[in-house]
Amino acid sequence: MELKLSPNRKKLKFYDELLSKYKLESVKNFWYKDFKKISIDELVDEAKKYSSRIIGKPKNEKQQLRFKITDRIEGIVMLSLQSHGSSYILQNLSYGFISEYRDYGAGYINISPFDQNHFQEYFVDGYSLFEREWEKIFDYFNFVKGLEGSLLTIDNEQPTKNKFFGEFNQKIGFNEELWFILSLINVQKANGEFDKMIRAAEEGLRLQDPKKAGSGWIKYYEEKIKTGSNNVYKK
Repeated sequence: MELKLSPNRKKLKFYDELLSKYKLESVKNFWYKDFKKISIDELVDEAKKYSSRIIGKPKNEKQQLRFKITDRIEGIVMLSLQSHGSSYILQNLSYGFISEYRDYGAGYINISPFDQNHFQEYFVDGYSLFEREWEKIFDYFNFVKGLEGSLLTIDNEQPTKNKFFGEFNQKIGFNEELWFILSLINVQKANGEFDKMIRAAEEGLRLQDPKKAGSGWIKYYEEKIKTGSNNVYKK
């Protein structure tokens, strides 16, 4: 909470100690700090190295990978084998993305990236979910790579009528227009597009149904409209 509410993280009492303890540059995306860092070009080899082999007996194993997609967005792939008794093994594949676009009032673009893309099947020697799904995975990450630029090109009073809206929801799997508008606000705010951000918040306010998502989002939009460029996340 101290980190969440502070306007200047560097002045926090325990901030430097925290970074030193966990060998971090920042607390951003803390839960992914132990993931193996690779380049996206290494993803296929790393995933196959883990999953394409014969297993003599059931055992639990996992591989967690992260890689740059853009300067502010990283891709995540998690692979695991989970034993059930002595007769069979479940294999799991999850993928998503993490980013610097984290608004401390909401947590979007991404709040739970793995919730949207998870597969689970029995493991058979010589077969892996990654090998079956890899083309779909790369298609997803290529879409995410263009996410920032596509969101920044939306400059109208009804962004959910933009053709990118349909692609966004199909690929990312977020809930209707709410997550789209929140993501739009985050990217525009982080890139200094404050006039666009305010227009997106105004459109979000117009679309918001308090019966569906509560009054919290209405207050969020109203805050963005009121504070404008003064409400900017500083590194």
